[in-house]
Amino acid sequence: MGWRAPRQWWVWFGGLFALVALQACVSTPEWEPIAPSEFHFVPIVPPKGPGPGGWKVARLLITLARQEGHTFKPVICRVQVEVPEFNFRGPVTDEYAQSCAATASDQAAERVLRQSFLSAELCKRYHLEMERLLRELVPGARVKDFADYPGAPQPR
Repeated sequence: MGWRAPRQWWVWFGGLFALVALQACVSTPEWEPIAPSEFHFVPIVPPKGPGPGGWKVARLLITLARQEGHTFKPVICRVQVEVPEFNFRGPVTDEYAQSCAATASDQAAERVLRQSFLSAELCKRYHLEMERLLRELVPGARVKDFADYPGAPQPR
């Protein structure tokens, strides 16, 4: 004889449906990776001779989505990324700085969004984590909130 469904098939079907529904309700933070081209570095301090020196900066407004219950609340972080023009490894090209900044930004967002921070704390933790990751790739790099000043590059 062939296979027969149990008499309480609805119990099996109901259990399967409950598992699928439960999985659909559990969500993880989702984000789109930031493109390296979003980091537009502008020189602000020219290098003074050979060796490490000079600085360039990129400013961005990055939106992180913090989960509150079943909804996501956007948190806008002002981010200023500063990298040296030259460090002990040699010149830091714009393309390299852009690539490293995008990688550090994505990884920092992934790590920080997994934790439950209040909105005010979220950007602060994001800055700290991004700086830690970026310094591994570009020694001397800094990440912080920015304050406007005359002649400052405009955020993108």
